[in-house]
Amino acid sequence: MQDRYTGDLGDFSKLGILRALQTAGLSIGVNWYLTPDENHNGDGRHVKYLNQEEFKACDEELWLELKHVVESNQRKACYLENENILQACFYSERLDFTGKTKAERESVRKAWHKKACITLAGNDIVCVDPENGLIVPSAVGRPKENKYVLYDELTDYYAQQSSVIYY
Repeated sequence: MQDRYTGDLGDFSKLGILRALQTAGLSIGVNWYLTPDENHNGDGRHVKYLNQEEFKACDEELWLELKHVVESNQRKACYLENENILQACFYSERLDFTGKTKAERESVRKAWHKKACITLAGNDIVCVDPENGLIVPSAVGRPKENKYVLYDELTDYYAQQSSVIYY
């Protein structure tokens, strides 16, 4: 996830699901899989839902909170770490591979993931939010690998007795 996407339609749907699970009594952990913002395209503009009443009817409190985040130009994941949005445990350390060799990227990622597991341990559900989803062969070992969740990372969350949602 990049900060510039914060508050978009994907966040509304993801957070809505997590809020419903929380209401059912489940504890939630979220790993944003934050990566540095890229400014080469117009992504992150999917916020028209904030002007549509039918979305507001789904979860008015969440809709209003996200509307405030977007309209006040606070489009950073840290602004979603708000108890009015979701009472959860968050892991927000950025996974930044900028200027790193392959060996350095592997080391950085291993340490980053270890901290994430420690932070999110004990939650009924861990939601991971990588920018591009589950790792694909063409991204393995590449500088943009940080945009994906690795199979082993999901396995580690399961090993901690958490159910996993990757978005």
